[in-house]
Amino acid sequence: MKQAFWFLLVAVFLISDRSNGQTPATLSVNPAGMKSIEKYESSQVTYYHFVSSTNNALVGKQDAAEYDRNAFRMVYRFDISNIPINATITGIEFINKGVITTNSTANPKQIKFYLKKFPYDQFNVDNAADNWGDVSDADNLDDFTLNCSPNTFAGSESYGAGSSVVLYVQGLLGSSPYVDLSLMLDPAEEATWGTNRNIHVIDFNRPNTTEAIKLIINYTTPNKVSLTFQNNFVGGTMGIVGPDISNPNQVVPYSLSNIQVGSLITVTANEQNDELGNNRVWANSVVNEPSRWVKNGQIISSSNPFGLTADIVATYEARLRKRFNISQNDQTDFDGSQSMGVVSQIIEQNSGTVTAPLSKTVNNRNYLFYKWSDGVTANQRTISNPTSNQTLEAYYKAHFLSNETTNFETAGAHKFIRTGDGTMHLVYRSTHSIYNGHTIFYETSTDNGSTWQLRYSGRGSGSPAIAAVNNNQVVVAYPSRIGYNDNIVAVCYDLTTSTVLSASPILTDNGPNAPSDVSIAITSNGKILVAWYNSSIDFEEYYISGYYARYGTVSSNGVITWLSYYDFEGSTLTSRTATHG
Repeated sequence: MKQAFWFLLVAVFLISDRSNGQTPATLSVNPAGMKSIEKYESSQVTYYHFVSSTNNALVGKQDAAEYDRNAFRMVYRFDISNIPINATITGIEFINKGVITTNSTANPKQIKFYLKKFPYDQFNVDNAADNWGDVSDADNLDDFTLNCSPNTFAGSESYGAGSSVVLYVQGLLGSSPYVDLSLMLDPAEEATWGTNRNIHVIDFNRPNTTEAIKLIINYTTPNKVSLTFQNNFVGGTMGIVGPDISNPNQVVPYSLSNIQVGSLITVTANEQNDELGNNRVWANSVVNEPSRWVKNGQIISSSNPFGLTADIVATYEARLRKRFNISQNDQTDFDGSQSMGVVSQIIEQNSGTVTAPLSKTVNNRNYLFYKWSDGVTANQRTISNPTSNQTLEAYYKAHFLSNETTNFETAGAHKFIRTGDGTMHLVYRSTHSIYNGHTIFYETSTDNGSTWQLRYSGRGSGSPAIAAVNNNQVVVAYPSRIGYNDNIVAVCYDLTTSTVLSASPILTDNGPNAPSDVSIAITSNGKILVAWYNSSIDFEEYYISGYYARYGTVSSNGVITWLSYYDFEGSTLTSRTATHG
């Protein structure tokens, strides 16, 4: 869209008139922006386009040939943002001058034009056809006739209080920084179709477009105003310092009457609790719904304290935001619960993070982060859009500690290994209510056992065993409950991504009683063997006591594929534990 914009030449004249409590003023303003719309018609086509207003600022029509016609309309944008919203407009003068071209036979030559509204939200729409229609559909504000003697004109249309033009501009104060007006030829003239090549055109480009159109607005503003201050919740306090008041904890809503226009007032939003007990604070840097000062429903500042100048009757509101405390309790399996107090504060409709330390010391015991009470296993979690204060509970497992005396007694079953990169790996079992019964734990250390990290935990009913696939992957095998049946689970864990790559049941049929112990071995080329002993007998399920084993492979991405299944039922045993060599 081709447009020309002229920056405003604004002159505001203030004349004090204390006798009636009003100050008169005048705003004289040229167009801040304008657009020229052309409609071309022939016997075959009709199209619309924008015409550069720097080269051509026409209103009217030119019938170029018997079946060709061009029509022009103008839209002007005037900046009225300097007029206070509590001003009363007393009169408007619309000044226009330029050159008229017409073949009218009237003497003096006269052309009738219409002054119309133009929708504010359509001024920047880049569609000539739509803008042409916007002018057609807009309400008429006035029509006037320009006299051409001989071909130049200098017109002035005056509108008093109560006129359509004054009421239109008055209604825009406070809701729009601009008033948009359009000019078009009398629709009857513009629509004339004939063979006489009718020409009725105003050219505002001569002498100069910026001088050709001007809007002069006279208005008055009150010398004294009333101001009201409030929070965005019921009651509360606010710091107010101004004429005849200096109170850091003024109860609000609070009104100041007869404040001289131009008076300076400083307001401070106070941290406080609202009527529902929610903590309210000034939070102007959050992403969603930050704190702001609002004047008559319009956001005006993010500063606190905030200095304002009394200018109009207004209500100022401090938009304080709810702040919620996120507390944390740490539950340990051997030293009970410890309160960590408030660990984070999050503003309503926003998010924040809470991070539980990966390790901590309680009563000289080293504890490792296990999980949150709701099952989240990452030690850092995000709390989104809280609506109240919250207390989170983190579960911690005592490193190496188990309440089962036989935890490390399984002969031949590896509980501890060291991989080629020096990383130490340990698996064991413990029982506690915070892990909901028997649980298998897998820990690693990369500094020769000085510090440990809890990597994995799973529900287990027997002692676990571990073997390494390579430096980055290990397999932990342990008896486990799957649904309502027992089985043995082999879990492949990746240390580089801290994720479980696969969890594979070993038994082809779930048995009524899982073995209490397992052994595992993995070769360098990814072959895996898990062995166990089952002491139970179930003829219906074809289980009898004896040695059992399962052979398979571990792929590079951690997927275990089980192949052969071995059983040595009825073997005479000196130990109930299967071993491998």
